[in-house]
Amino acid sequence: MKSFCSFLTLALMLVASLPAQPQPTASPATVSSPPTSYTKSEFLQTLGWHFGRQLALHEMEFTTDELSAFAAGLELARTRSQLPHPPEDIGPQADAYIRTRHQAAVAKIQAENAKTEQAFLNRLQQNRSISFTPSGLGYEITAKGSGPAPTTKDNIKVTYTGQFASGEVFDRSQEGITFSMSTAIPGWAEGLALIGVGGKIKLYVPSKLAYGAQGNPPLILPNTPLIFTVE
Repeated sequence: MKSFCSFLTLALMLVASLPAQPQPTASPATVSSPPTSYTKSEFLQTLGWHFGRQLALHEMEFTTDELSAFAAGLELARTRSQLPHPPEDIGPQADAYIRTRHQAAVAKIQAENAKTEQAFLNRLQQNRSISFTPSGLGYEITAKGSGPAPTTKDNIKVTYTGQFASGEVFDRSQEGITFSMSTAIPGWAEGLALIGVGGKIKLYVPSKLAYGAQGNPPLILPNTPLIFTVE
């Protein structure tokens, strides 16, 4: 049973590391008033939807037949029936199976995002108002600031807005945060060294200077360039 429990733990850890995909939002014109009550079937459908998203069924490309086998396992659990195969024997194979599915899902996301990122970086190169460092970091200095530039040994206080290439804001600190430069992503460490106290800069950070091919799930997808306006 130990190996089977290990399989369950691994499965949950791996699917949790897959990036969450954005949810489509309905336009105001298509939003209708909710009904006064829902049916039991609708409750259960919603539960299944949440369960499927938690298990990353879409990202791991489960087929209808595979979902049927999964549902058969749920039915065995519902009736407290025994599995037709010893859980402790199938555990190691299940570990390998989940790892393979997870690796394939991550590889696909990495490849798709790498193409999208390269197209974005190519467009940046055409923008004459953006300067670039040898590492590929893009930047626009709005205010140079005064005094010495921060080093990796310094603690600094900043306000910032973080955006994806689409312009969507994913993070913001209007009150200001204090942190050590030694803990900053490479794009920040390099970019903030270009300004002094009171300075303001817009950074176009390639994924290699941010969170790389692994990303920072579930918010930052693999191979995702980021834009920061920092003051």
